Amino acid sequence: GYPAADYGVIDLPPEELTASMPRLRKLCGFNITIPHKMEIIPFLDDMAESAQRYQSVNCVVNRRGNLIGYNTDCDGFLRSVESFPLDGKVLLLGCGGVGRMMATEAVLHGADLTIGILERHIPMAKTFLEELRELVPEASVRYALTAELDEPFDLVKDLDS
Repeated sequence: GYPAADYGVIDLPPEELTASMPRLRKLCGFNITIPHKMEIIPFLDDMAESAQRYQSVNCVVNRRGNLIGYNTDCDGFLRSVESFPLDGKVLLLGCGGVGRMMATEAVLHGADLTIGILERHIPMAKTFLEELRELVPEASVRYALTAELDEPFDLVKDLDS
């Protein structure tokens, strides 16, 4: 079995992260959230591939004194769709925040991706698609206004659900 563990909340203002690292290094692991998801990175000894790709960490494990950062948002998304055809025609509704990670993972797994957006998000979507095509040149990705979507998809992921 596993040893007993406590899980509690530490309210840590951004200016106290550096001073708190000796205390955090004594823990077996910890979760970390905004505003520390990127600020924790310089204190880590290593990061999982997805944490490196997104430069965002929300879970840290202490392995024999080495702090390893993970992005479990990415892992959670991939597990939530593992029994669906991620390499098929995928519709992602929205492309802010975590949606960018989902879109990136979808095209890395071969998706023919459509990002459904509202008209006011067109500039953000154009910029994101340029970034995504730079990261994954072979990406099959486009955006469309959600009100105009009328084609069938193999997988639909709504960020609000």
